[in-house]
Amino acid sequence: MSMKRIRERRTLSQLARLVSGECSLRKGNLILTLFLLQILSGGIHAEKGARPDEIALNEAVKKSKGKSAEGTWSPALCEITREWAKVMAGRHRTSTAPQGHDRFSKGENSRSDRALAATQTMAASEVLASTYGFEKSLEEHAMSCVRGWLESPSHNPEVMYKHDYFCYSMEKSSDQKYYCIGLFTEKESNNLRRRRGDER
Repeated sequence: MSMKRIRERRTLSQLARLVSGECSLRKGNLILTLFLLQILSGGIHAEKGARPDEIALNEAVKKSKGKSAEGTWSPALCEITREWAKVMAGRHRTSTAPQGHDRFSKGENSRSDRALAATQTMAASEVLASTYGFEKSLEEHAMSCVRGWLESPSHNPEVMYKHDYFCYSMEKSSDQKYYCIGLFTEKESNNLRRRRGDER
């Protein structure tokens, strides 16, 4: 691994510790300054408007060779993923299954309908996961979600495939778990892609 890549990962890890409150404000200011300098110099790929949790999750996907984070990052999709991640994190107290695909494709104003309208596309899909709560950093929580997706036969293809538009988001619950979501849209329907023989 190159020294440049090692420095990038070290800075992301330090930023994650800052976000999770594990380092002092004085040290945190230095970390943020270094992080911004690396972004400006092109050292770290960051989308304009992406939150630290989204950057950490994107990096975890890329580290795992997932192509889904190579598509076009969509702020419009992020509005939807942030909203649903917050819902899942907030309802863990009242539900035995806070993580769920409910309201994705059914009902008025479903997430899939909103995603398709926002990106002017034909197909939408999503992946969900939650962490265990014992992970120490934002980066570790992100990797925990990605590992869960990669081990799932139904989620793995969505993470590994390069979609036209995407957004990954995470939200922390009061029991120290993170709820993760990836939302993807395609310009062509799944049927058209399968007939053409595109690999996922």
